[in-house]
Amino acid sequence: MSQSAQVVNAGFWVRLIAYLLDLVILIIPVTLINFASSALLFSTSGFIEYLNDESIQAIVKNNVMALLIWGVYYSYFESSSSQGSVGKIVMGLRVVNYEGKKITFSRALLRYACKILSALILMLGFITIAFTEKKQGIHDMLADTLVIKYKA
Repeated sequence: MSQSAQVVNAGFWVRLIAYLLDLVILIIPVTLINFASSALLFSTSGFIEYLNDESIQAIVKNNVMALLIWGVYYSYFESSSSQGSVGKIVMGLRVVNYEGKKITFSRALLRYACKILSALILMLGFITIAFTEKKQGIHDMLADTLVIKYKA
């Protein structure tokens, strides 16, 4: 990034609010998919019959589908000209590389995959945002990205 540009890294709380806004947007399609597939599995005989191999496979498929929806959503928007998801746009944030430029779709996809890793380690990968100099989560460090505040 050029020295003349004043870069303000986005902190934990503003990024959390952006995530919560995205959650509201994404919960609708993910929930509809889950309801539709679950409705096909439930029988009138009760919940115990629901817990069989077929239903467990459907639950796994639903979770994979949700991860794919989230992954495409984040990767598309973060690599687009807006440089951020809808939540990030509303909060005035952008995802950039270390030179301050727009990231590629593959970089955004890597960043999302690393977010899954951040979540799997007891959310510690996100908590690092509050304590690192550049306010980076583990996913940001692994993908060589920053989340910055910008003025429209």
